[in-house]
Amino acid sequence: MRKIEAQRTTQNGSGAFLAVLFFISIVQFIAVTLWEDGTFSQMVLQAKLRALNYTVEAETYIKENGLSEEVVAKGMRSDFLQLSIEDRVFDVAYFEDYYEIPKRNNTDYATSVRELLDTGYRPAEINCIYRVLSDENIDLLTQIVYYDKLVNMLVLPYFRETRLHRYILYADENPQFSMEDVVTYVDLDLDKENYYEALAVGDPNSIDVLLTKHRCLPDGFVPQNLITIDEQYNPNGWSLSSEAAMQFEALCAAAEEDGILLRVGSAYRAEADQRSVYDSYLSELGEDAGALRVAVPDFSEHQTGLAVDVWNLSDFAIAEDSEEWWWMQENAMRFGFVQRYEPGKEYITGYQAESWHYRYLGVALATEVSRSGLTVDEWLIRQNPDR
Repeated sequence: MRKIEAQRTTQNGSGAFLAVLFFISIVQFIAVTLWEDGTFSQMVLQAKLRALNYTVEAETYIKENGLSEEVVAKGMRSDFLQLSIEDRVFDVAYFEDYYEIPKRNNTDYATSVRELLDTGYRPAEINCIYRVLSDENIDLLTQIVYYDKLVNMLVLPYFRETRLHRYILYADENPQFSMEDVVTYVDLDLDKENYYEALAVGDPNSIDVLLTKHRCLPDGFVPQNLITIDEQYNPNGWSLSSEAAMQFEALCAAAEEDGILLRVGSAYRAEADQRSVYDSYLSELGEDAGALRVAVPDFSEHQTGLAVDVWNLSDFAIAEDSEEWWWMQENAMRFGFVQRYEPGKEYITGYQAESWHYRYLGVALATEVSRSGLTVDEWLIRQNPDR
């Protein structure tokens, strides 16, 4: 009896063992079959895709359009790719770009980005555009041709978004200018007719007040703290603001120590005096030529008490390349003065070069302007484009 039971136990064990072997064989067969026809790898691929947590709509689109491998290979989720799919603007040609563009909450974001991509902008440019510009101006960019210098413009600290359209138009009309110059010149309103919509300066007594053919003094302005310059350098009784006057006296004294004798040819002019000078020039030279030589009343630096015309002892304005001019070029900034209207800069300043006309800015500003290689106009407007 015991022998029969042992045999039965052995038989049962053998049957179980055979059943396990059979099951393993079936599993192996299924696995091999799935592997050979790619089903297993597809299952793994779809599992990896699902792990990226795309929405059902996005995941379905990715699968149906054969993009699973590319998406999984990225190893990361792209919120912007998902948004582009959901907004029906996905284009496989920009697949790589979608991973470089973050999702934002701007109106019609995916559509606008697609239009910018179609226009020719790259992801880095698009990201800069969205950091700086409003939806309204981004919409403007989608309506014009690709502008390869746009980002160079947007990153400038003196760029102002409200002038974007003007910048672009001015750059198109003046391709010889750098982006720095384009933005600077538009900030100076050089894209407008002279005196058109001229702005009255906010603080006419400021040492860095900027007067141009687009920025003027308020009506009736008279500078504070005018004093008469020492008669030793000023036989005709001209005045400047007190700080400018004292610094000009120190300048003349230093020049005299170096054997250079200077005097005042003109300084502060009241509005009526400036009008008389203006009318005289226009009568003599005509309107066009006269406008390059003298400022319209209330547009003249002479009315600020910060400008002085430097003459020699022969009662002539110091000429370029004269020993007096060279001394001023090397030393004026030490006393806070800079030559206001330089040669070759007429298109910026609006006036012919004046080797004798010096503007007081204070020592610190005069030094920075002199070393910058920029005109007073350019330097001041870059410091404050809203002045």
